[in-house]
Amino acid sequence: MMSDVAMKAAFVEKAAPDSKVVMREVPKPIPGPGEVLIECHYGSLNWADTMISRGVYPGQQAAEPYVALENIIPGAEVSGRIAALGEGVEGFEIGQVVTAISPLLTGAFAESMVTYPEFVTPLSIDAPTPEAAVFRGVGFTAYHLLFTAYQLKPDDIVLVHSISGGVGQAVTQLAVEIGATVLGTTGSAAK
Repeated sequence: MMSDVAMKAAFVEKAAPDSKVVMREVPKPIPGPGEVLIECHYGSLNWADTMISRGVYPGQQAAEPYVALENIIPGAEVSGRIAALGEGVEGFEIGQVVTAISPLLTGAFAESMVTYPEFVTPLSIDAPTPEAAVFRGVGFTAYHLLFTAYQLKPDDIVLVHSISGGVGQAVTQLAVEIGATVLGTTGSAAK
């Protein structure tokens, strides 16, 4: 549901290899039952965002109309504050600092975004930060690679491909923290 209040949002007019991002004013969303409205302070730009904007994200073509290939508001991850709670949402407070992810991997590059409570993580900080915006995607991916897909132990050796990327850096930090040895690769000497 949309309100009469306008907000700014970044748009990809048509998902294509040469896509362009433009700013537009659009109606601000209103959370429906079981939804949370996030006031977006920071958005994380990652690989999935660039692939969705180009129209080549795995499964994107099959996901229509859920991930429209025209007029996409890109962005999957944000840090911000809870602006409103839909009917039935409990355990959160208006103004609470959170990190969140969009269930459709789109919509975060706007002043506000609607998502579901299970995609919102409360933070114990006073203000949203850029680092918190990557927590849901990068942080959870790194954690689950090391401790769900594999049960990393202190004496293990971890080879991290693309160690200079977001997930690579998070994997490195978590692995070093528990005492594992980390080796990494990059695509160039500059990285």
